[in-house]
Amino acid sequence: MLTIRVEAVSGHYRVPGNVEQSGIAPTFAVAPPSTVRGFLESLCGSTCGSFEGEFAYGWLRDPQGYGLLHRRVQVWASGGMKPRLERNRTINVEMLFDVAYAVAVRGPWADRVRAALEGDVERFGVLYLGESTDLVTWIAPLNGDASNGVRWVVPGTSLRLPVVSGRGYDSITAAYGTFDIREGEPAWHH
Repeated sequence: MLTIRVEAVSGHYRVPGNVEQSGIAPTFAVAPPSTVRGFLESLCGSTCGSFEGEFAYGWLRDPQGYGLLHRRVQVWASGGMKPRLERNRTINVEMLFDVAYAVAVRGPWADRVRAALEGDVERFGVLYLGESTDLVTWIAPLNGDASNGVRWVVPGTSLRLPVVSGRGYDSITAAYGTFDIREGEPAWHH
């Protein structure tokens, strides 16, 4: 097993659906399991869906800020029988700032993550934890008791998060699970 500390400048974990009249693109309160799995695959230079083993994750500390970013995005609009139109639109994006996670990996991928931390894996580029604006700024092994003080994402009743998400702009299907964030024993995700 290996537990790492992962820090990012920001975290926007987009809640699927249209941005309505409010013009706000909401975020989940914590990275979904599907996002963490995708991060581990990217860290190890692997493709989507290749992760094997189990992982657990949670907050090392609360995000250090929250706000809305005013962003210009491209959206698709249908024109009835006409072809879809691409348009620019300005929206507000909910953001968590200065985020820090503990991510524990066990099984076949623990050694792959260790190799990636040592620079023995060729990656596709810069690492993100969420959207392309959520740049990872720090990754390192967590020494000592990794579970001390971590608020783990565990099965529960308060948060619906994607366990498996669709890939691509036109895929909005996802499989959800219900979770809580609390101290104690970690929950292992596949």
